[in-house]
Amino acid sequence: MRWSREAATLHAFYSNLAIEVERRANDLDSICQNQLENEKKILQLKDEILFVAAHELRSPVSAIKWGLTTLLEDKEFNTHISTNLKGILKQVYTHNEQLGNLVSQLLNIARIEQGVLSIKTERVYVSHSIREVFDEIKHLAEEHNIHLINKVENPPPLLADPTLVKEILINLITNAIRYNVPDGSVTITERHTDALVVINVTDTGQGIPRDQLSDVFQKFYKITQKRTLGKEKSVGLGLYITKELVTRMGGTIRAISEPGKGSTFTFTLPRDRQHT
Repeated sequence: MRWSREAATLHAFYSNLAIEVERRANDLDSICQNQLENEKKILQLKDEILFVAAHELRSPVSAIKWGLTTLLEDKEFNTHISTNLKGILKQVYTHNEQLGNLVSQLLNIARIEQGVLSIKTERVYVSHSIREVFDEIKHLAEEHNIHLINKVENPPPLLADPTLVKEILINLITNAIRYNVPDGSVTITERHTDALVVINVTDTGQGIPRDQLSDVFQKFYKITQKRTLGKEKSVGLGLYITKELVTRMGGTIRAISEPGKGSTFTFTLPRDRQHT
């Protein structure tokens, strides 16, 4: 009889314990869910703040660029200012360009992470895109005495967003210039298959250590001990954005490198299959 009472007491104890454990587990689960929701809200708020800040910066940066360009190209104005003042204006223009590039990168990251990046695919002739990009950044190559070599002739057209294709090329070629060596070169080559066009951007620069190759496309990643020809400092966004743009248009990107000899970044994008 005594054992029956003790068994009943023990059973009741464990039953109550099981109920209490389940209640505490449910409470803990609820707390975790609330924390996750709060983290999601915080991340969303961060992205929204980033987007608004970058968007609001774009207009003044553009206005400053327009004003400086007008002054620097005005022959009469230039005859009345000293060489020192003209040099200061050019420095302001250069720093404003760097700020503009950063604003563009921040806007792209915000669009990518909010899932609102607009991609409008159409037929793109990449040879035209490369020539346009070379024209836009030739001043940077000349400034650092880097030779731009275009070996792309007439590949089949891509099915991609022309604006994003240009941004991919600008990011890769600009990096190849900045991380090159004096009197170096950047060479663009191409090959294609029935389904893809493959573009190679090869430089004669410092190269990337093998143990860092897998990390170069990570957000905010900077290669250690890598020097630029200019004074610009990377924030580690360009290659991350480039990979996102390539991937979202159905392509792939990879890098191969040998320290002291240079690097090759290779990306693929789908061909326009309606073109024969």
